Amino acid sequence: MTYSVTILHSLAEFEACQQEWDQLLASIGINNFALSHFWLSTYLKHFPPAKLMIVLIRNQAGGLIAAAPWSIRNGQRGLAHRFIRKLQFIGTEPEVYDSSQILIHPAEPQDEVLHQLGNAIIGTKKHWDVIDFRHILDRQALEIIAQQLAETTFQSDLSTGMSIPMLKLPESREAYLKTCLKTSYRKDLKRIQNILQRDFPEQSVHLEVLPNTPSSLPALEAFFKQYCTYWKHRGVNAEPLRFPRLMAFYQDILLNNSREVPRLVFSTLKFGEERVSYHFDIDQGNHFSGYMLAYHTDFQKYRPGMLHIEAIIEHAMACGHPQFSFGRGEQGYKQQWNTENKPLWNLTVFRSPWAKGLWAMDERLKKMLGRFISRGKRS
Repeated sequence: MTYSVTILHSLAEFEACQQEWDQLLASIGINNFALSHFWLSTYLKHFPPAKLMIVLIRNQAGGLIAAAPWSIRNGQRGLAHRFIRKLQFIGTEPEVYDSSQILIHPAEPQDEVLHQLGNAIIGTKKHWDVIDFRHILDRQALEIIAQQLAETTFQSDLSTGMSIPMLKLPESREAYLKTCLKTSYRKDLKRIQNILQRDFPEQSVHLEVLPNTPSSLPALEAFFKQYCTYWKHRGVNAEPLRFPRLMAFYQDILLNNSREVPRLVFSTLKFGEERVSYHFDIDQGNHFSGYMLAYHTDFQKYRPGMLHIEAIIEHAMACGHPQFSFGRGEQGYKQQWNTENKPLWNLTVFRSPWAKGLWAMDERLKKMLGRFISRGKRS
């Protein structure tokens, strides 16, 4: 079969293919807001890469049958990484997706299409030092690309990364409480609710879904402030501090998406009139995805984060969604539900020994810095 390959190097070129990009996404049946043209183009406006490399593959009739949303930029973390040019999925640094993937129409032979993508990577090899594909759903696609690149690159590593816990949602609240919660958590949830009734007898605990309008911007600012404070208490320099444009990016996502779904859902949990927790979720159309969370630590004994997730799940069920995604990662709190994990994969390909050496040097420097910080805290 004959294919034509086009590589887009500018945002203007990408803007021009908005309709066919989203048509391809719909034809594949992928429900991932972070792969929509709107999300990707908004990200590129706020975080322009050193070089854009969006690969489009068309059939003989000119129809778009596959696409890879890639870009090349120098590493944003560490010391040595800043000298490494990385080929990545759009949205990797700073990271704004839970998972990503290459888009291939199901009617097309995957191996042939991936071979074309591999050729595109090889043809642009002088522009990148490391392929850094993170949190990818399709392991087979990564294996095929790695095999094709083996003869022209120094070394590759395909590894399992984090997974995404998924929860199947029943139709009723009663069935949810019986089948979706671990027994110990169900008891703990009841205990917390009793404490709330004791401490706040005159105030309701309720979910507030904020409108996607400018009236929500003060709450959005409060959310990011609390988000940074939340992670600072855990010894983490939060992404919005290292990438100040992130708040503007999410503001654009919140306010400027004209479609009903998928969409970003911004909510708070209120004790009476006081907002104690903030949540970003994504209504993907066929399921709800948990995305970002922060809560006021003054209310920590009431476990506002867990209560907020419970309220969001109840909201998702009311909207008729059959699944809830807890977002990438296997944090302990996610083990309170009877979930099934969806695995993700990482592919790292080093073009040369020099690139591998810089990468390894950065890993050693991070370990040394970690030990230094630990000693400082103990003293």
